[in-house]
Amino acid sequence: MNAIEILEKLAIEPNLRLNKFTIEDIHAVEKEIQLAGENNPMLTIVEPHEPEPSEPSEPPEESINKIN
Repeated sequence: MNAIEILEKLAIEPNLRLNKFTIEDIHAVEKEIQLAGENNPMLTIVEPHEPEPSEPSEPPEESINKIN
């Protein structure tokens, strides 16, 4: 089974366990995903560490029930 076939099978059955595949199958899928990310950087998943500049930062919440 090649990487594309495995990805298609996982798309059809998302709850399918990876332990049903061989180590070679899993490595082939990882390589296919890596190549797809290199060929199309928009497919690369990254975790943001800072808010995007276009996102307004939220001001600290003030207590509504302040006692003067």
